[in-house]
Amino acid sequence: HHSSLPRDERTISNKLSAEEQRERKIDESRRTVNDPLKPATDHGNKPSRGAQIDAELQKEDEETLRRKPKSD
Repeated sequence: HHSSLPRDERTISNKLSAEEQRERKIDESRRTVNDPLKPATDHGNKPSRGAQIDAELQKEDEETLRRKPKSD
């Protein structure tokens, strides 16, 4: 039964590694949501027209929210 111990340790290590990768992907997707131009510019490409439109809309929304009076 001792031979299964290293296998268990490997499984735990694999699970931990998979969880860390999942967290990195989530963080990356959050950054993409914040900046639709980021994926293309990170790879040295020109952002697509759709990404440019998304960035413009996001900027307009942020400005609208800043101007909107806060309701207390």
